[in-house]
Amino acid sequence: MHISCVIPVFNGAAFLDQALESVFTQTHPAIEIVVVDDGSTDLTPQIVHCYGDSVRYVRQSNAGPSAARNTGIAHSTGDFVAFLDADDRWIPEKTALQVTHFEADADLGICTSFQKNFWEDAQRATQEQASNATLSEPHPGASATLMVRRQIFKEIGVFDPALQHRDTASWLLKARSAGVKTLEIRDVLVHRRLHESNLSRSRGQQDTRELLSLIRAKRNRSESP
Repeated sequence: MHISCVIPVFNGAAFLDQALESVFTQTHPAIEIVVVDDGSTDLTPQIVHCYGDSVRYVRQSNAGPSAARNTGIAHSTGDFVAFLDADDRWIPEKTALQVTHFEADADLGICTSFQKNFWEDAQRATQEQASNATLSEPHPGASATLMVRRQIFKEIGVFDPALQHRDTASWLLKARSAGVKTLEIRDVLVHRRLHESNLSRSRGQQDTRELLSLIRAKRNRSESP
């Protein structure tokens, strides 16, 4: 099974090489890597170009992570599409474990897993773990744990580019409502980095609006005849 890994990145040069190395060290051999540069102004292009032809580089004007993921889907060729944020890391067996479930079930369309946070700065880790103990616990993940049969995107569409934070959750809700079979592996397959610039840690009012919209959409679907 051929897998495409789509990595959206915006000014992620500080951690991008670690994300890429976590893909190169996967135990599943057939992985195409597509990095979508969402208008970065840092050294992101230079880092990607160091990898030569082993990484496909696509640049676009800044449009947000949802649009970047959609661009990556369009430029990828694998039978399955997986996603990794530029500041996170896959464990080495991540794709191999998910492929095993797809091979065992031809009806399975989507596979996610648990993820676990880690802190970039050791001192910050001590402070945050003390006040936010739950951040250290494994928990269900979204975009960086997601692997999808390409056909599913053709059937139900791609991510909503208007959403900056809840795009994956919204898409998963749409997929489940469409009857797409989904499996959540309760093992930690992704390590999610916490640092000063996390988009998901500075969501603010926009994220609140997206969350409320997602709740309304879920309620409307459940009330539909």
